[in-house]
Amino acid sequence: METNLFLDTTRDSLMLGLARGGQMVFETTQSHDSQRYHSTLLLPLIQNALSDHQLTLKDIAGIGVNLGPGSFTGIRTGLVIARLLGQFSPIQTFGFDAFELIAADERYRGQSLTILLNAFRQQHYHAALQVSDSGIVHWISQPQVLPNETPPAITTKRCLVDPSLEGKMDFSDIAPTWLGLEEPFTPSAMAFLLLKQPDRYRLPWERLLPLYLQLPNITVSKKQPPCLQSNVNNA
Repeated sequence: METNLFLDTTRDSLMLGLARGGQMVFETTQSHDSQRYHSTLLLPLIQNALSDHQLTLKDIAGIGVNLGPGSFTGIRTGLVIARLLGQFSPIQTFGFDAFELIAADERYRGQSLTILLNAFRQQHYHAALQVSDSGIVHWISQPQVLPNETPPAITTKRCLVDPSLEGKMDFSDIAPTWLGLEEPFTPSAMAFLLLKQPDRYRLPWERLLPLYLQLPNITVSKKQPPCLQSNVNNA
């Protein structure tokens, strides 16, 4: 039964999990006043997690990482580890995006969602997704980077919003659900999504890039507007 390691360094809290056969066998969340310390915390966390389960890197079949959006510095912390392991060992590499990891949470099964995340520089990410009853995530519209003064166009019944956008956008016409109050443990979402559609998230190590440099692996109508602006320095 394969054991996979999952990392999320894109948020204020660093998340790490081990899954065997799609089931979590270890999970931890660590936080610091600055996301810049994720790089200091990550390697000891990995080492301790493996040691506590009598494992070494040779026992890890794959590593999954959140490609963003999220902290500019934090994204790179997880990517460096995943790319190094993918390049210099037989470990498979998997890339996920924050939109699908949020949508995959059990609370949103069978719902359509609009997700707004902070892109900084007075901008935000806007994406819409549909979640099946079984938890498969389908894209309704591609992620876009929009100015915060643009009124949010909500076409779904539920809108999930990064709390850091409060006071920066006009939400008077919608009733947003603020993310972060019950923040999902994203390594569990990675294990779940990988179990459902492994080929969708499998990427060679050289294609593990921050989301603002590439589109997530999605299929939507060609009528949808173009996606990300590569000049955004904060994903």
